[in-house]
Amino acid sequence: MRRNVQRAICFCLIIGMLGSSTLYYVSETATFAEGRKKFNPIINSEPDVTNINWNYHMIHAIPAVVKRKQAEKVKVAIIDSGVNYSDDINVHERKNFIPGEEELPVLYEDFSGHGTSVAGIIAAKDNQEGITGINSNVELYSARVLDSKNIAPVNRVVQAIDWAVEKKVNIINLSFTTSRNSKELREAVERAYDAGILLIASTANKNKADYPAAYDCVMAVGAVDSNGKISTFSPSNNQIEITAPGEKILSTDVFDTLSVHSGTSLAAAHVTGVASLLWEKDINVTNDYIRCVLDLSANLYGKREAYGFGLVDYEYAKEVFDLLRPIAQQDDRYKTLMRTGLEQIENHKQRTVPTYREVDSVEGAWCVDAHNATLGDYTFTNAPNGRAYILAGCTLSDRSAITALQGIVDNPYFHGNWYYDSDTKDERNYFASYLYLTQIASAMVQGKPIPKVPTLCKAGEPNAKSDYKDSMEYISRAGARIPLITKTYINRRSKIKWTDIEQAIQEKYAPSFDAKNSVHKGLIVYGLAMHHVADLFAHSSVMPNDMEIGRIISHAQGADEPRFVKKRYTAAKLVIKNMLSHLDKEHVTKSGTGTLRDFALNMNYGRYFYVRKFRKYTQQICASDEYNEEFTYQYLYLSDPWEDETKPGLVKKQLME
Repeated sequence: MRRNVQRAICFCLIIGMLGSSTLYYVSETATFAEGRKKFNPIINSEPDVTNINWNYHMIHAIPAVVKRKQAEKVKVAIIDSGVNYSDDINVHERKNFIPGEEELPVLYEDFSGHGTSVAGIIAAKDNQEGITGINSNVELYSARVLDSKNIAPVNRVVQAIDWAVEKKVNIINLSFTTSRNSKELREAVERAYDAGILLIASTANKNKADYPAAYDCVMAVGAVDSNGKISTFSPSNNQIEITAPGEKILSTDVFDTLSVHSGTSLAAAHVTGVASLLWEKDINVTNDYIRCVLDLSANLYGKREAYGFGLVDYEYAKEVFDLLRPIAQQDDRYKTLMRTGLEQIENHKQRTVPTYREVDSVEGAWCVDAHNATLGDYTFTNAPNGRAYILAGCTLSDRSAITALQGIVDNPYFHGNWYYDSDTKDERNYFASYLYLTQIASAMVQGKPIPKVPTLCKAGEPNAKSDYKDSMEYISRAGARIPLITKTYINRRSKIKWTDIEQAIQEKYAPSFDAKNSVHKGLIVYGLAMHHVADLFAHSSVMPNDMEIGRIISHAQGADEPRFVKKRYTAAKLVIKNMLSHLDKEHVTKSGTGTLRDFALNMNYGRYFYVRKFRKYTQQICASDEYNEEFTYQYLYLSDPWEDETKPGLVKKQLME
């Protein structure tokens, strides 16, 4: 089939509740109702099990006990809101399909955390960090199509599906829905299925299975809670093919934190994980084969219209897989067996389903709940949508049409740049701007005056060779020196006021943003500081090898590519985690100021990269009376020994060791 370009339909796919319209975050310890189940005779309660990974126990796919030989990797594509960079989730390849956001730093490309949580359930590593996914051996592909409001036009999704086909993935996980039957979308999923790809999709989290889940070539997944009862948001209208845990599920969130979510998207992720485990047993079987094994082995203990073929069951699926494989190549017998088996599904052996009445949960370390104003263990009574404001700040400095703060040359203090390439040869201390941005943020949320611009954040006097445009200080025609960011202006030099960008922030990031609310503005500035940190490791990093000694990593080499010297992103993520630790647990007002020690990491990164001028700039900060900082040997873990030009031979030897 070919795409009908003339009739390309562009409409919106709206997801939420990790699948449809409302995204739920649960920060309190979760306890689950003990109500009588309708199908009580086949439900066996296991009250002693309080594992936070109850969802894995229920489908008999506990990562710690899934033993297998290292198999050929199954390729899984997640078409979603992106997957934030994490040491715990290995993304083999990623592509951002949102126009104008192709270079968005992957540390925070997933604004909602939706795609990241889906990826965590499928593939988080068994490394003593966060959760462990069902199959950490998969080769993960991330296609970012959903924007900061979890919306995407269908043609963008089609592009991502075709990209996944080009990458020859085995499984595509689709966690979005639309009520409109698009010919363009239908043809795209049919092309993928014809290419041998298994498509698994969340349902609409309401009493119908919207598209793409409703297409015949897509597995529509419903959700159950910890008692095995169909979730109230899961459809019950004969549109469900299979079910999986999808209520109050612990998974990965932004910046490697954990939070608890609900929705059919989480259920779909469980089915994807189990499907990938099965496919590892024989990479040569077809998508039809894997789909039939999943359906035949599902545990049907409720009504078909709500549970489909039943609850996915990995242990039973392995048995069915082995039973059918010998005759899978005998086409006639195979088709007959599948048809007969599916027709008689109601009569197949039912397996006891455990329930978990007291399931442990954790508070997300950085998880917003707009209903009770929590941000993990931070209760932001003065900023209930604090996460949205911070993440908005993480991207605004790259939005030229909104803030005019883009460009590492024109605005080095917002993009981690150490050097301004002009005739003046002025250097820019990126630590000074980091500290100053956090000071501005802290002052704003406390309602205090904006602090004066420190000396290290000022350029030289404007002259014919320097127009002062790269300073964090604005000089008026009357000679008055004013901070670039004030309570009125987000960019005084370009005369852009907070009120000028209020509507853009509301439409793109946070509908509740108020340009008159100093706390909202302060959290956005804190996000600007986070962006600065990410760019610092992307654009001021130095190659440590012989050929590239002392050379900054360029865009052409992969400055913004996380797979290129990925330890840069690991270091940036650790600094950002240190930043989050400064947030005040009640009002984000007293502890928001950053410190140089945020960059004192307990690992020597010299084998992988250095940061240009790191030692020099830390010493400038520590020597200045404007700061209360002391030098620590840990700063040397990121410093560039090439800076010591008095002993180049020794430096080269150190670099190559």
